[in-house]
Amino acid sequence: MQNNQLKIPEEFLFPPFHKKDVELITLNDKVQLLENIENEPFYYDILFIYNQEAPKPWENPSEVLPGIFEYQKFLSCAMKENFKLRKPNEDLMIKLLSVFLLSLFWVNKQPIKNLELKNMFINELSKKPVNCEERLHFIIKKPTQYHAFIQLQQLFIEIEKIFAKVVALKQI
Repeated sequence: MQNNQLKIPEEFLFPPFHKKDVELITLNDKVQLLENIENEPFYYDILFIYNQEAPKPWENPSEVLPGIFEYQKFLSCAMKENFKLRKPNEDLMIKLLSVFLLSLFWVNKQPIKNLELKNMFINELSKKPVNCEERLHFIIKKPTQYHAFIQLQQLFIEIEKIFAKVVALKQI
């Protein structure tokens, strides 16, 4: 292992997010936040697990989530095109799901500490869409189904509304 790489912690080695054969992330502090997220959606959360000196985007969600929502819209457009061609892209769907999880946890001002759904304790989050955990189970079980994509789109709409409400209440 090179000194600019970290082993992906066990807490993050859960399908469909990470496969056991992909074990390392490359540290790169010279690129923008969204570039790191494009390469490894859980980049900052993994660094947090290792107590690495790095930005903690969940501490300032109002600064980072608008960019993440834009990135999500870009990925969603690509996914819609894949469905039109009847060629769902599982990797793209998993990336979208990963970006949703970032949004969900970061709007709650906390990092993701585990990617196993039962160990995420989503039901304990104060800001979340209705039936979030059950809906995520459905999406994870069948990520290439169109209905899973639609469900994920709805979750994004709801988390963006929750985020907007949080921002609005802070401005009062």
